[in-house]
Amino acid sequence: TGLPLFWVLFWYALVFGWTFLPALRQKIRPLLQPAALLGGALLLAGVLWAAALRQPDGRLHVTLFDIPDSRAVLIQTPGGNAVLADGAPYATRLSAQIGTRLPLLPRRLPALILTSGKSSAYEGLPALLTSLPAGQLIWTLNPPVNPAVERLRQTAAPQALLVRGQSAALDEGVTFTLLR
Repeated sequence: TGLPLFWVLFWYALVFGWTFLPALRQKIRPLLQPAALLGGALLLAGVLWAAALRQPDGRLHVTLFDIPDSRAVLIQTPGGNAVLADGAPYATRLSAQIGTRLPLLPRRLPALILTSGKSSAYEGLPALLTSLPAGQLIWTLNPPVNPAVERLRQTAAPQALLVRGQSAALDEGVTFTLLR
């Protein structure tokens, strides 16, 4: 998966500044005391370990969330994609529970699969998608008419309606097939 471009550019800018801007070195020198360096190194090690532990492990993971009036399921593919099936009426609870299972960067859902006929399953999704964008919305039924569903339909993400027997690729070697 590699290091995000932001961090690569950040470290190059830091090395460039240290090398070619002596005034910057004079301002930073007091911060380079042993305790500050040790603290910075420990913080960096913690962030790197947290990122490493959230990397894909080559196995399929399915997480069922304990949220009232919700059937939300997070599917993490062996390749590292995370797909959310259904939603919840509470965007903050759903977002918090999803956030503990996704890597630090990038924060996105390649697909959101919508299978519920209940209006409450869609209420928290528009707010969730503002912080966690979906690459595609996959509808498996005509949902109920309500404001949350209309906001979902107006997102910029491509949308598809699957009918019985059709499939959607979630990741390399992983497909979602509608059986009913």
